[in-house]
Amino acid sequence: MKGHKPKPSNIKLESVVPPPNGTGVVLPTSVREAEDLKMLDALDAASFSIADMAFEYIYFVLLEKKPKTSVWVCRNTKSDAVLGRVAWHGPWRQYCFFPQTGDAQLIFSSGCLEDIHCFLKAVEYERKQRCGTNR
Repeated sequence: MKGHKPKPSNIKLESVVPPPNGTGVVLPTSVREAEDLKMLDALDAASFSIADMAFEYIYFVLLEKKPKTSVWVCRNTKSDAVLGRVAWHGPWRQYCFFPQTGDAQLIFSSGCLEDIHCFLKAVEYERKQRCGTNR
């Protein structure tokens, strides 16, 4: 699917995040919308930005940027509570979600888990674009 840009009408979108550069490229905001992010391969690397991704109940804040990887904090949009972090897990050679540990019991709906999954895929995609590597 390289070189082919999907038409927005072919993608099931609930909401669209307009790209900052005005290219008309639709950025995925959840796994449901991007059909498990298969459209990421068709996105122009210059137009893709993780910071432009928006979710209904959670958001991610860049905590630390390293040469090859980054660490993100996942927060609840209503309470601003920290739900966990997204970081590179070396033994598995991929980004993983690390839930916050402590006194509070964290409960994730399937929608939140799909949004976290979408973010993990997007961070992995961005890393591959930046580092030029498949792993």
